[in-house]
Amino acid sequence: MGWLNYLVLGDLGQQLDIGALDARLNELRASQRGTDRGQDERIARLEEDVQDLRLRFVTLLRVLRRAGVLSAADIAELVGDIRAERGG
Repeated sequence: MGWLNYLVLGDLGQQLDIGALDARLNELRASQRGTDRGQDERIARLEEDVQDLRLRFVTLLRVLRRAGVLSAADIAELVGDIRAERGG
């Protein structure tokens, strides 16, 4: 609507503009809440997946150790390499 409404309709035009802007702001807020909720759910699923992968990795290392495929030193080296690659 803009300045033309204000000139033609005065205060009423200004109120209409404010109402339209308020409605748009509410739409944007609702949209953002939906996006945030969706992202939060996705992050939670990814965190669960990472935890599951960690457990599977540790289990695999234990099986390989018990089977004599890897020694404790091999596992320590492997874990050290992984930490070095990810920077921690």
